[in-house]
Amino acid sequence: MTDHIPDWIMALSAVAALVAAVIAGIISYRLLKVEVRRDAASRTRERAGQASQVSAWCILFEDFDTARLNSKEVPPDKNGLRIQNGSATPIYNVEILSRDRTGQEKRPLKLEVLPPGDYVVTSHATYNWGFPYSVEAAPGSSTPITKNRTWVVTSLSFNDCHGSRWQRLTDGSLSELPTGAEPS
Repeated sequence: MTDHIPDWIMALSAVAALVAAVIAGIISYRLLKVEVRRDAASRTRERAGQASQVSAWCILFEDFDTARLNSKEVPPDKNGLRIQNGSATPIYNVEILSRDRTGQEKRPLKLEVLPPGDYVVTSHATYNWGFPYSVEAAPGSSTPITKNRTWVVTSLSFNDCHGSRWQRLTDGSLSELPTGAEPS
């Protein structure tokens, strides 16, 4: 009977080693899944690098230097937009949908290209929107609209420097649109 004790010890050791290997395999698989998700999130953040630096919001122009502007460019309701491209490269095919202080949809502001920088755009009686001015060169000062749920930018869509189409919504969420998709 004493001859069989080493066989039982060897069998138990083998079973314990097998159980330990299975547990290690399960833990390794779970860690691999965590790493794959982390890598995917990192790639997504990297893809959205330029897009995450682009934003727009509604503004109210408080005062205008009317001597610097054609009187037709001074909007009666002083609506405007502020657009920031904080990246180092231009964005393309920009379209901004917004509502005015009464909640009425404004005509879209469409720009073929927006260089890096901080810009303001005024409403225009004839053309709906004027040309973007850099904030430093803008006529008059402006205030961001922060407490009115209807006076907002509802959608900002654009192509980044890699040709990917992005959309930022009222809640600030940023999503990549499928190639060829129209913004919602």
